[in-house]
Amino acid sequence: MIILDSVTKKFGAFTAINNVSYTIQKGESFALLGPNGAGKTTIVRMLLDFINPSSGSITINGLPASDPESRKHIGYIAEQHMIPPYLSGFEYLSRHASLIGLSGKDAEKEIDRVLEIVSMKGLERKNSAAYSRGMKLRRSCTKGKSLSRMPLTQS
Repeated sequence: MIILDSVTKKFGAFTAINNVSYTIQKGESFALLGPNGAGKTTIVRMLLDFINPSSGSITINGLPASDPESRKHIGYIAEQHMIPPYLSGFEYLSRHASLIGLSGKDAEKEIDRVLEIVSMKGLERKNSAAYSRGMKLRRSCTKGKSLSRMPLTQS
């Protein structure tokens, strides 16, 4: 369950989100719809703890959104996904694993698992600059599934 309770986000004098409250129940489908500048991305960034609300609270499964444990079942891939060309796939995925509290052998095991499924095992130490567009897209999917710890299966 995701709960936004009286959430406001200000950037200086500009109010991007003003006193938003809603609850998304487990298993419920939910979409953020609105014109450019309506605050959709700001809400997502707050859910992922990339930015903090100016006031109000956000909880995910009873935990504050700022707690990495709360985000273990959330996968996110940005619409225009940019991967730093100087990072290897493994370095990039390790950074994202750390966002949900995975480190060391646990992170390596999860990264290896999803790299195998998307046929990128053996390529994870290459710099992103050497990846084709298709490889970058597959790695993006890997990141989203690795972060969410949702079962990622081959069809």
